[in-house]
Amino acid sequence: MTLTLLLAVAGGTALVVWDQVALAAAVVLGLALVGAVVFCDALVAYRKERYLFFDQQIVRKSGGILRDNHTELNVANITHVQQVLRWPRYPLFGVGEVVIDSAGSGEHVRLRALVDPQGVYDRVRALMRENGFPLTYARRLHEEQPPAVAVLREVGGELTGVAMLLIFGLPTAGALTGLPGAWGVVVPLALVVLGLGWVGGSLVVRSLDLRRRTYTVYSDAVVYNEGFLTRHNAFLPAENLADSNTRQTMFDRVLGLYDVTLSCQGSGQEIVFRGLRGGPQLSQALDAIASASTPAPVAEAPSRAEAGSDQVADDRPTPAQVASTPREAIAPAAFQMHAPRALVAYGIGAVLAVAIVVLVGVVAWLAGVPLAALAGGNVVIILLMLGAVVRAMRGVVAVFVTRFEFGPHSVKRRYRLLQSHETEYANDKLTGVVYRSNPLDRLFGTCTLEFWSIGAAKALVFNHVRDPGDLLQRALRHAGVHSQQAHYAMPSAWSLRATAGQSLPTIVLTAIGLPALVAAALLVSAWFWAGVCVVALFWLLVLIWEPVYYRRCVALFYDAHLEVRKGVLFRRRYHTLYPNVKHVTTIRYPFVDRGTILFQVAGHAAETRVALGFVAGVAAKHERLDRLLSGRLPVEQADALDQPPAADPTPPVRFARPALANTLVPLVGVSLVLLPLAALLPVTLPWAVMAVRRRSYRIESYRLVACSGVIFARQSSIVFEKIDHIQQAQGLLNKVFGNGNIQVYTAGSDTTDMSVRHIADYQPFYDQLRQQYASGPRRQAEPSVSA
Repeated sequence: MTLTLLLAVAGGTALVVWDQVALAAAVVLGLALVGAVVFCDALVAYRKERYLFFDQQIVRKSGGILRDNHTELNVANITHVQQVLRWPRYPLFGVGEVVIDSAGSGEHVRLRALVDPQGVYDRVRALMRENGFPLTYARRLHEEQPPAVAVLREVGGELTGVAMLLIFGLPTAGALTGLPGAWGVVVPLALVVLGLGWVGGSLVVRSLDLRRRTYTVYSDAVVYNEGFLTRHNAFLPAENLADSNTRQTMFDRVLGLYDVTLSCQGSGQEIVFRGLRGGPQLSQALDAIASASTPAPVAEAPSRAEAGSDQVADDRPTPAQVASTPREAIAPAAFQMHAPRALVAYGIGAVLAVAIVVLVGVVAWLAGVPLAALAGGNVVIILLMLGAVVRAMRGVVAVFVTRFEFGPHSVKRRYRLLQSHETEYANDKLTGVVYRSNPLDRLFGTCTLEFWSIGAAKALVFNHVRDPGDLLQRALRHAGVHSQQAHYAMPSAWSLRATAGQSLPTIVLTAIGLPALVAAALLVSAWFWAGVCVVALFWLLVLIWEPVYYRRCVALFYDAHLEVRKGVLFRRRYHTLYPNVKHVTTIRYPFVDRGTILFQVAGHAAETRVALGFVAGVAAKHERLDRLLSGRLPVEQADALDQPPAADPTPPVRFARPALANTLVPLVGVSLVLLPLAALLPVTLPWAVMAVRRRSYRIESYRLVACSGVIFARQSSIVFEKIDHIQQAQGLLNKVFGNGNIQVYTAGSDTTDMSVRHIADYQPFYDQLRQQYASGPRRQAEPSVSA
């Protein structure tokens, strides 16, 4: 941001100076100013960079001239550690980097410019061993290096760039032979030599880089070493391996090579082992790890001796205990798609596509569209149809070559034809199971299963498999969910008044747009009556469909897991253990006490969010939901969710509101720069003030809560046991106005779960939050520092 402002100042100065000499001087001065600021910022950043090693945490302090950052990582949640020795920095200066991934962040934490990178790398490993990870490297299960043919495959893929260089470079060199005198020989020859040297050197370095790779699977870790000039040495604890993906293209099958991708628990990062001959052996070694590994370290549960409403209930396992319980070995089983069900679906899709094309053509012809334009549109539609046909053919082939497996310790999806693809999710990393069915499924006795994993970017899907009646129960056993009794049902409670509140933005748009459509139909063209009919039909369908749909939506609370049922024709049943629900968000509709509850399950954020709408008394239920999901309220007392809130709630440990200036200054600045937006300031400014005033953050005895919303009251909460790590940051405006920000991450996230923004007492708030969520006592020894 600073550099952008400086460049804008330099550019503006140059534009107002008309004299060429003064213009050149202004540009040079601006560039010098930018260079000086960049140098000063780098120098300040270097002096602020500090790494503190505690018994259970690694703290990184960083920043620049106008910013400060403070990041804490819990050692017990580290998923991937990598040492990077960059060329030529490491050979010349002996400095390197250590990159750490955590279960609660999709971003790397880099320890930069380390004088002793190997010592820091070993120290991180030693800290992890002290916090419960074995990391002994005692028993080697598999070791492999890419063979020569894999090197040729990788290098051959880069020959395209060489061909392009020859195509464009040789004519250029030939044209330069026309230069006067010796230049006509020296310049083209120099270009050819430099080009060939660069290409040859790149291919040699690339080949040596691939040949130096080594991948080793131990009983308690996966270790790999990569690189020739720049070296990468890394390890992944076996406890945090979430899933594996083995791919083999048609060309790879000829060469006998595999690419294996590993995902860490919640890190959002994938590690690719390329060009291996022993892909199946590596997969078997990973299966052996999954069957024999112990659970990953977890935070200490609250003491049973500490009685009180904020402690975990005595009559049921704590979330930490449930999460750390190994999943049982399950009898293997194999499935494949039910061919008639899948082919009928493709046939219906093809018929609908043809019907849509015919309908569009008829409507266009009736509307008087010229034949030439209609023909051109048909060409586009035909091309789209051809693409759809190709995808449908691939789908039809996949029906017969895809296999699904329930293994003893994992679930797998295999695809094998001209190319092979295998995806495997470990049982103890599964966070949710979704059972989907539609009218075709109920006709053919089939279903579709989705499996969520804490380390996967998307769900593993078993499409169109036959359901003998117990398929869901078998799938749930892989996720650690067993048949239990439902103690409480929380249904959706649809009402006309509630749907008016939920649809308030749409109602406002309708109130504005419908009169405009009527006026246009009366004054411009009768075709606008079609728009009026569409709006009326939309609201008619809403009033008919929503009562039917939401009567079938319910959340069921069992002994140890949550189930959410939704749908009429297309039905879904979501299942997840209570500890896998990372945080809860409630959104109350205006004018009523009903709203939506969002359960965020560990895994990919967009896919693993389960919503239940039109819940009665949604605001009062939020706090009790947190207590129930965290084990502080026995599930047998779940009917307490229907009780009114306590008259005298416990006061928060700390309360904070954001500062107005950090929101208003950018809003006014942007509005004044983009002048059309300045006319909206009478609306945007009061709205921004109300939005900021309605936002608050509070630390309670066992959770962090954020409230916001002007029309829709939104409340989000995170129980302390779910927090993986927190970050503290200050930007330019934060420094100007004396406030700061705090980011909160939970395990299994690739984004920030909650941002506490622009609060004045950010440092006390941060310290209090750190003290509340910290797991176990910490020794107050002076930490060691690396720079």
